[in-house]
Amino acid sequence: MTEPCSRQGEQLPDVIFLDLNMPIMDGWEFSYEFVKLPLENIPRINIVSSSIDSRDIGKANTYDIVKVFIVKPLSDGVQPHDK
Repeated sequence: MTEPCSRQGEQLPDVIFLDLNMPIMDGWEFSYEFVKLPLENIPRINIVSSSIDSRDIGKANTYDIVKVFIVKPLSDGVQPHDK
Protein backbone atom coordinates (compact mmCIF):
# COMPACT_ATOMS: atom_id res chain seq x y z
CA MET A 1 0.00 0.00 0.00
CA THR A 2 2.71 2.45 -0.90
CA GLU A 3 0.60 4.03 -3.62
CA PRO A 4 -1.69 6.94 -2.75
CA CYS A 5 -5.02 5.66 -1.51
CA SER A 6 -6.99 8.46 -3.11
CA ARG A 7 -6.56 10.77 -6.03
CA GLN A 8 -6.40 14.50 -5.57
CA GLY A 9 -9.84 15.79 -4.71
CA GLU A 10 -11.21 12.35 -3.79
CA GLN A 11 -12.09 11.47 -0.23
CA LEU A 12 -11.96 8.23 1.69
CA PRO A 13 -15.25 6.91 3.07
CA ASP A 14 -16.25 7.74 6.63
CA VAL A 15 -16.62 4.03 7.45
CA ILE A 16 -14.82 0.93 6.18
CA PHE A 17 -16.32 -2.52 6.78
CA LEU A 18 -13.37 -4.89 6.96
CA ASP A 19 -13.46 -8.67 6.73
CA LEU A 20 -10.49 -10.41 8.34
CA ASN A 21 -10.53 -13.33 5.91
CA MET A 22 -9.75 -11.88 2.48
CA PRO A 23 -7.59 -13.19 -0.34
CA ILE A 24 -4.19 -11.64 -1.10
CA MET A 25 -4.18 -9.29 1.92
CA ASP A 26 -6.13 -10.28 5.02
CA GLY A 27 -7.78 -7.80 7.35
CA TRP A 28 -4.85 -7.76 9.79
CA GLU A 29 -2.37 -6.98 7.03
CA PHE A 30 -4.68 -4.22 5.76
CA SER A 31 -5.00 -2.72 9.26
CA TYR A 32 -1.23 -2.83 9.83
CA GLU A 33 -0.57 -1.00 6.56
CA PHE A 34 -3.56 1.36 6.82
CA VAL A 35 -2.46 2.88 10.15
CA LYS A 36 0.85 3.87 8.52
CA LEU A 37 -0.87 6.15 6.00
CA PRO A 38 -0.56 9.90 6.59
CA LEU A 39 -4.28 10.65 6.66
CA GLU A 40 -5.92 13.79 7.97
CA ASN A 41 -9.39 12.24 8.33
CA ILE A 42 -9.16 8.64 9.43
CA PRO A 43 -12.18 6.50 8.54
CA ARG A 44 -13.93 4.43 11.19
CA ILE A 45 -13.07 0.73 10.73
CA ASN A 46 -15.77 -1.81 11.56
CA ILE A 47 -14.54 -5.40 11.44
CA VAL A 48 -17.14 -7.87 10.20
CA SER A 49 -15.85 -11.43 10.57
CA SER A 50 -16.95 -15.01 11.01
CA SER A 51 -14.25 -15.38 13.68
CA ILE A 52 -15.45 -15.87 17.24
CA ASP A 53 -11.88 -16.26 18.50
CA SER A 54 -11.35 -14.00 21.52
CA ARG A 55 -7.77 -13.41 20.30
CA ASP A 56 -9.14 -11.75 17.15
CA ILE A 57 -11.46 -9.55 19.19
CA GLY A 58 -8.58 -8.67 21.51
CA LYS A 59 -6.28 -7.89 18.58
CA ALA A 60 -8.96 -5.65 17.06
CA ASN A 61 -9.04 -3.70 20.32
CA THR A 62 -5.34 -2.85 19.92
CA TYR A 63 -6.14 -0.71 16.86
CA ASP A 64 -7.53 2.73 17.69
CA ILE A 65 -9.09 2.94 14.21
CA VAL A 66 -11.21 -0.19 14.82
CA LYS A 67 -14.45 0.93 16.42
CA VAL A 68 -16.49 -2.28 16.45
CA PHE A 69 -16.09 -6.03 15.85
CA ILE A 70 -19.22 -7.66 14.39
CA VAL A 71 -19.47 -11.45 14.15
CA LYS A 72 -21.06 -12.94 11.01
CA PRO A 73 -23.57 -14.18 10.09
CA LEU A 74 -25.50 -11.02 10.74
CA SER A 75 -28.98 -11.23 12.21
CA ASP A 76 -31.58 -8.87 13.60
CA GLY A 77 -30.14 -9.31 17.07
CA VAL A 78 -26.51 -8.53 16.21
CA GLN A 79 -24.53 -7.66 19.32
CA PRO A 80 -21.29 -5.99 18.19
CA HIS A 81 -18.25 -5.95 20.44
CA ASP A 82 -17.87 -2.19 20.89
CA LYS A 83 -14.60 -0.71 22.03
